[in-house]
Amino acid sequence: MTSEQIRALLKIGEEALRKAQAVFAAEQDPHNEEDVSDPPLRWAHLLAHFMGAPNQALTVEQVRHAARESGFDPRGLGAFYNIKTGWLRSEEDLRVLTDAGRHWFETVGKRILNDPKGWPSAAPKEDKTG
Repeated sequence: MTSEQIRALLKIGEEALRKAQAVFAAEQDPHNEEDVSDPPLRWAHLLAHFMGAPNQALTVEQVRHAARESGFDPRGLGAFYNIKTGWLRSEEDLRVLTDAGRHWFETVGKRILNDPKGWPSAAPKEDKTG
């Protein structure tokens, strides 16, 4: 996967979450020692909860807990379910990681979690040389 493809995936996620972030300020868990203020790092933290769950599915209460641990207000997660991003879907009483969410986590999220301090912000940098 090229850096342009990774940037495109990040941009899709960033756009989807921008509205939710505007409505609900991210709630930082005071017991969380990691800095999850960067959106891609928070996305990776949240999706990691699904990756570690049986069938990559969580109950609504587990999603709320995972959201708080990842620096989100649980009420602002709707963007993860939208058609454009589609990283999560509802199946009866469970919330399930989709193929798109799994793909983003495997190609980008793991890299972010492995080196959160070395990961650039989701926003593509403007080229001011040309």
